[in-house]
Amino acid sequence: MGGKRRELLERAEQLIKTYNPKRTTLESHATEFLSGNKNDSDVAFLKEVLYGVMRCKAALKVFMACFFNDMSARVLRSDYTMYMILAYLSLFRLKELTIPEFRKFVLSIDPDKMVNFLEYVFDASKLEGSGVVVHWTKIFDPDYVRDTVLKDLERAFPDIQKLVHELRDKSMGLAAAKQASEERRGNSGLTSSAQRTATVPRPPNLTEPTPRQVPEPRTIQQLVTRTLMPTMKTKNGPSRVDHVPNSVNTTRCVPVALHKTRSTLARVQERVEEQVAKELDFSRIKGGGGVQKQEATVKLNTATILREDALFRAKQEQEAAKINAYEAELRDSSDFYRWQTDMRAKDQKTRLEQIARTRVLAKASAEEANYAKMNKLLDNRQLAARSVDEGRAMQKQRQLEADMTLLKKRHLVGEVKEERETAPRHAVERILKKKNEIRESVQRDMDIRLKHREDEENARARVLAEHVKRLKAEHSVHRDHTNFFDPTDTVGLGLLDEMSLVEMQERLAKNLKRDEEHREQKRIELLENKNAKRERLAERVENIKKVREAAAEKNQQTRLYQSRRAFDLSSAIQNEEERLLLQLVRGLKDKRVALSDYRRKLQEEEARTKKDQLFAGAGEQLKEKKAHEELLKGAERMAKDKQRHSLETMAKYNTSKSRERHQSEHNRILKEGIHRKAHTRREESVKEAAHEMLRTQKEEITGKKKRYFHHKRAHAEKMEVIADPFTEHINEKSVTRARRHAAHRQETAMGA
Repeated sequence: MGGKRRELLERAEQLIKTYNPKRTTLESHATEFLSGNKNDSDVAFLKEVLYGVMRCKAALKVFMACFFNDMSARVLRSDYTMYMILAYLSLFRLKELTIPEFRKFVLSIDPDKMVNFLEYVFDASKLEGSGVVVHWTKIFDPDYVRDTVLKDLERAFPDIQKLVHELRDKSMGLAAAKQASEERRGNSGLTSSAQRTATVPRPPNLTEPTPRQVPEPRTIQQLVTRTLMPTMKTKNGPSRVDHVPNSVNTTRCVPVALHKTRSTLARVQERVEEQVAKELDFSRIKGGGGVQKQEATVKLNTATILREDALFRAKQEQEAAKINAYEAELRDSSDFYRWQTDMRAKDQKTRLEQIARTRVLAKASAEEANYAKMNKLLDNRQLAARSVDEGRAMQKQRQLEADMTLLKKRHLVGEVKEERETAPRHAVERILKKKNEIRESVQRDMDIRLKHREDEENARARVLAEHVKRLKAEHSVHRDHTNFFDPTDTVGLGLLDEMSLVEMQERLAKNLKRDEEHREQKRIELLENKNAKRERLAERVENIKKVREAAAEKNQQTRLYQSRRAFDLSSAIQNEEERLLLQLVRGLKDKRVALSDYRRKLQEEEARTKKDQLFAGAGEQLKEKKAHEELLKGAERMAKDKQRHSLETMAKYNTSKSRERHQSEHNRILKEGIHRKAHTRREESVKEAAHEMLRTQKEEITGKKKRYFHHKRAHAEKMEVIADPFTEHINEKSVTRARRHAAHRQETAMGA
């Protein structure tokens, strides 16, 4: 069984090591690797291990890094994959695998390796101290890590502790057997030969049973069976009805005139429709009756009452706010304006004093700057002279230091030559002495532990014997198990709320009574609240009625005022129209009189002109020429005015266009400047971020280097301390045997 478990672990290691995600997928790799394996349970186990390790690879890598860092002196890097598989099984699949099956896997591996691994992985304090739990909380849910993974490890710790003791005993037995065989082989003087390997049982190659052939499924035909139509339907069908004689329809008897009930439904329906049509006729041209106005009945509910009351209160608050505003704003502002004028004059005076003070400070700062400049020049000259002197002194000091270093090196070379002759021999002697002391201390420790273990086993045997005797004594005596029930007595388990049956019944009765009283009190409170609410609603309804009556009266007054105002306005308009009409009549009359006077004057002027023409007929051509020249001058003036107006308009247009172009250019330059500044700020922020990142990376690298050197120094210090007594014992024996062999060869050579 152990060989099979070991083979499964080796197959799982090979499966994980040969997986390359760049070449193939996880499923295809598992199928291709396990294609030759015929055992389905082994294939399922290997696939589960592969998928689980790849799924939890991040958490397993963190664990393996901390494990190899803390246990670097006791574990080998070549067993990395094996430890990863065991870590996955113990951390995530231990509950499904169970402790017995996990024990079989552990026993199939070297006990020394498993002791170190189990002591580390099932110790929750070590996992938290090494930082594994902190990294796991970043990968998984913290509650899952604390409540599931660590709790499972703590529950399995007692069984694992027993397994660790068993492995440690097994390891000590193997070491003792190997030591005894090597001592016997050394005493006999025989050379060490190749050790025989243990026989590994192999399962027989049994023939697999041939699977039973399953017959092919038979096709079941889905047929619908039906019966023929009954002949009765064909006999009594339409063909028979057609053969019935028409004697019934062609009878000669006169039908009897029966009494018919008079129906007034049609007339009533027409009357109702006419009445509805009249009510729906709203045309004024046809003179139809108007719509009958009926007052609508509005039922007030609680929501309507509360809404209207809230609206009334909001209006009251608005009116009160307006009144308060009117009262607050009715004040005399002359004090404020006087204070404002004084403050402005005071500010102007302060500003002038500040300007004068600034001028004085500017003059003083200029003088101080000149004085500081002169002092700086003098200081620079003195510093240059001092630097020259210091450079010469430092050059002499460097020369002296070089000579001193050369002397020290020569002295050191002499000391090293002397040390090379005596140091190796002293070092070997110190190491031998130290190893002898360690061997003696280990031997004493082993003796003390063996004695302590024997004492513990003897004490355990005595305790067991006493327990067996007590059990025998208890079972040999017959007890009376008669129990009597007392309703007034408690169970006696020591609980906080223990009580007897009688006390429980009394408490239940009290609780029922208290609940009934509480229910009655609650009913009374609800009725009182309901009555109070009804009274408040009644008060609000009365208030709403008063408000509505006041609003109706106000609206009626407003309508009367508006109608009276409209009548007054219409009468005023009519009077104004009459006045304007009279004024228009008077104006037309005056215009007619003026027009008649103008016509009379024109006739008189025409008569006078005719007389002048008769007297001055020779000057008519001169007058026409002069009139033509005046018309040309007027046209020239109009053309000049039009041209000047056009030029001014064009100049204004060009000025506005150039101003607009200049403004757009200015805006473009401003935008480009803003963009450049923003780009420069972004570049500066990027550079600062890059510098900050470089600084952070440097700090991280420095911290990693410090941690690396710290771990390296700690590892070196650990290596100085012997961690494995058995390995140290074997090394010591090997060195002793080699020295003995060298001494024997030297004696043989000298004798020859």
